Amino acid sequence: MLEDRLVRLGDDRTDREGGNPGRWYRVLTVEVSAGEQIEVLTNLLWIDAERICRLYKHRWSIEIVFRWIKDRMQLDRFISRDPTGIVRQTLTALIVWGLLAIFNQGGEKGEFSPKKLWRKLQAAMHQALFDLGRRYQQSVDPPT
Repeated sequence: MLEDRLVRLGDDRTDREGGNPGRWYRVLTVEVSAGEQIEVLTNLLWIDAERICRLYKHRWSIEIVFRWIKDRMQLDRFISRDPTGIVRQTLTALIVWGLLAIFNQGGEKGEFSPKKLWRKLQAAMHQALFDLGRRYQQSVDPPT
């Protein structure tokens, strides 16, 4: 890491006109290879610069995980913006994914679609409830 500085985006005019007042950000100048430098802009003011650089270095791994979550588990958006909520939703999606994979064992080969399996599971549940209701109705109404 070559430089760590604070910058403020916005100006006095933005503050006077009632808009979003300027916010403070960090600009880290980092040497990524011999002679090649990049600047990383972040609002993580409380985290040390070395940790931010490690996060940036591993950004593609993080992006790949989130892409897999969006593509494979068809989790298009997160309900929460809180880190704990995101972890809970991700873990819930992984559990559902695992249950659907178990449900699909011995099933059709090819592309694994959670939505398709979920619909199949819902249809099976509705059929089971319908059958249960019919058996209950038959026990209440004796044959004539």
